[in-house]
Amino acid sequence: MFFFSNRSIPLLMVLGLTGMFITQLLYILGVYLTTANMAAMFQPAVPVWSTFLAMVSGVEPPPRLTKSHGWAKILGILLAVTGAVTMTLGKFRRSSTEDSWLVSGSSVGSQFLGCICLFVKTSSTAVYFIIQKKYIFNQPHSEWKTRPMALTAWSYFFATVFLAFASLIYVKQPEKFTNFSREAVYCLVYAIFITSTMCYLLLSWCNMQVQPTIVAASWPLQALFCAILSSMCLGKSLQFLECFGGSFIACGLSAVLWSNSKVNRELHLALKAKKEPDVL
Repeated sequence: MFFFSNRSIPLLMVLGLTGMFITQLLYILGVYLTTANMAAMFQPAVPVWSTFLAMVSGVEPPPRLTKSHGWAKILGILLAVTGAVTMTLGKFRRSSTEDSWLVSGSSVGSQFLGCICLFVKTSSTAVYFIIQKKYIFNQPHSEWKTRPMALTAWSYFFATVFLAFASLIYVKQPEKFTNFSREAVYCLVYAIFITSTMCYLLLSWCNMQVQPTIVAASWPLQALFCAILSSMCLGKSLQFLECFGGSFIACGLSAVLWSNSKVNRELHLALKAKKEPDVL
């Protein structure tokens, strides 16, 4: 295990706070106060926030609108987001009445608070990507630059500390810490090892290799794979809106990847021309 220096503690705490603690806690609260469908509808906002923050913070240059690849990046992100929203609306339409947006017995205030939680959750995820890229992977002398696994592990350590303090709200209800059903244990194991540990490790590794816009642009794939797995494992037929939205996601991601490859090629040619001596 790689141990950190004292100067890395604030950065690791911020990563644990924005990437794991806030996102996990507010997502759960958002689902509790609204519905799973509403929580899914907020997820496509992550690439929009990430693109905006990457440009504002200087992590990525703004798309060059005089070039075709500049427009391709913007339109690609919009296509991917539109596709994810379309697929979510398709699932939303076929959901049962008791799982609808206005849940029976829930107040408008609770619904609004749940939307605020989901809004902050998506923006916090984008902040996590940008901070990680700007202050770690873009820093040539960072001690974490080539250690995405250690970075993820220590970020989770601080997030666990924050979550432990948050759980003290149930300190007068000890049964909340011990009374778990078998189904809840299965869900916890899957959440710990798959959707949290493995996913955040892969996200950190990808963020080390490519731009945060590319990492965030893959976020809408959640809706696509959810629809495909539901069809394969649960026998649910794909609706027209889900197929239509899936094609939008695929086209959008292809446009973003093409734009990124063109930008990298231009940078490579520019650096190559700069290194070559001037010929008189």
